[in-house]
Amino acid sequence: MLGRRAAAGVAVGAARGAGAGRSRAAADALTAAATAALITPGRLIRASLEQTSANLDAAAVGFLRWGLVPPDGDVAIGTLEAWRQGLAVPSGHGIHRNDDGGEYDRRAWIAVDMWLADAWRAAGRADRADALVAGSYTHLRAHGPGLER
Repeated sequence: MLGRRAAAGVAVGAARGAGAGRSRAAADALTAAATAALITPGRLIRASLEQTSANLDAAAVGFLRWGLVPPDGDVAIGTLEAWRQGLAVPSGHGIHRNDDGGEYDRRAWIAVDMWLADAWRAAGRADRADALVAGSYTHLRAHGPGLER
């Protein structure tokens, strides 16, 4: 996983002088624009400009994975909790990708569970991360990867 700050660090390391400053400034400007556009007044991350604060889409976990917000800050924790509560599968062990309910999104569960496990671990909540991994493992052992939950 290469976050935007790490990517800027790579660019800074390769650049000299003014180029290094421009790389840092570009990374900071990108972060400011993304957070201004995609963090709702209720402090939740939305996945696109078309979504309202009522929509839930765990694909926005990229905000956390790429370091655009602190992993243990109020935006990250609030968003993770909203997804955990609003996108839970019926068994209670896993997360749907979004609240649209389409077949594609229902079948993305293993990727979503692993993304969110990483995000919970970065937020200091290993218990939530471990529960997602354990639930995914149990489901895979019983049913294989092709079945939705």
